[in-house]
Amino acid sequence: DKTILFIAAATLLLVVVFTVVAIVIAGQRRKQSKQRRPQRSGAQHFARASGDPSATALPPVLPGYSWMNTNASPSELSPALAVYQVIALRNNQAAAFKMINPSKLAKKTIEQHSLEQQLALAQTVNHPHCAALLGSNVRAPIPYFIEEWLGGGSLQEWLRRGERMTEAELTTVLGQACDGLAYLHASNIVHGALTPAHIRFDDEGLAHIIHCGFARLVSDVRPVSTSDIAMITRSDLYALGIIAYQLAAGRLPFEHDQVWAIQQGKQAVPDPRLFNPALGDGCAQAILKSLHSDPAQRFQNARDMALAFGFGHDFHRAQDATRILQLTQEERKGAKKTRHGRPVPIGPLKLYNVKTGTVITIAPPRTIATRDLINPTDTLISRTNGEFVFDNNAWHLGEATAGQSTNGVYINEARVVEARPLFVGDQIRLGKTVLTVHG
Repeated sequence: DKTILFIAAATLLLVVVFTVVAIVIAGQRRKQSKQRRPQRSGAQHFARASGDPSATALPPVLPGYSWMNTNASPSELSPALAVYQVIALRNNQAAAFKMINPSKLAKKTIEQHSLEQQLALAQTVNHPHCAALLGSNVRAPIPYFIEEWLGGGSLQEWLRRGERMTEAELTTVLGQACDGLAYLHASNIVHGALTPAHIRFDDEGLAHIIHCGFARLVSDVRPVSTSDIAMITRSDLYALGIIAYQLAAGRLPFEHDQVWAIQQGKQAVPDPRLFNPALGDGCAQAILKSLHSDPAQRFQNARDMALAFGFGHDFHRAQDATRILQLTQEERKGAKKTRHGRPVPIGPLKLYNVKTGTVITIAPPRTIATRDLINPTDTLISRTNGEFVFDNNAWHLGEATAGQSTNGVYINEARVVEARPLFVGDQIRLGKTVLTVHG
């Protein structure tokens, strides 16, 4: 009996030992297999989301928003974008969440940095005919930005139907677009890649320009290669003239192989009335003037262009960026009006140009101080000169984290490197430009 019991106990012990060893080996194999499994990059997530509508490759958390759907809509602007509809929790308003293919930005670090700068600048835009940028994060594994939702379709969709606009419709759309461009240009912001897909309508039928100031970085449109800001703003009007021709004539003003000849004045743009006899003389002449081969003969500003098309409404005045970028009530309650006995600016930071009297509004929580934002004509301002940061209920200014600028950042004529708090009345100097901090 003792022998039988001994054999049974030994057998049971062997079974237990073999079972434990098998479990350990299986666990190690699973761990090794997991380590060998390739991790999905941001670009692969993007390809999965945009390539398979049933797949979900969304960031797990999007603060302040909830998902209205988990299927990406194709972007008519660029395959580099995937569009989702989200809802803002603070006001229950729909918004467009647009993922950016990170492989497009990975080619050059400068592209990512430049896009971050332009998105920061675009967040200051506040105009009834410019789509509001509600937020962005270029440094996320899947870079994205959020714009207001415009559910009325685009001019590109309108053109696909093969219809021509009536003169009254054309005047309204062109006038509203000119209203938006006039505001952008007055704010030293250029679009740089205006196409029919960049003009969308809200539910009330009002036109809005989307991707204001950064379209050339996230679309397939070739950017304007010039540093002359006046020339770039005129190129926006030229692009709008091409759109006007398409809306009136139902076709482009030139074929691809005719572009060079037309721009050199060796071939004239066909009169749009050849394709739309109902078009009035005044509207046709305005279209032809906007596409004149001599840039000096084209419209030099958006207001003149709108008037030539018969748009009789007053343009909206430039507004401070407070509609979207204002602090919440909780943030305002927590903000101190003074610090160390000195008044501090509350809300979006307003900077007054001492020489020109113009106002620059800086959006919280972080805005890069670029030459385009501060003063495009001041060549002593570095392309990335510094950064404004709203932190701990106070505004701060320091040199950009990407590296010190050549000519420095000064507060009350003292150069600063690490971020320093700003007070009402402080004078900031970037290059030759002097700005005063207002509350």
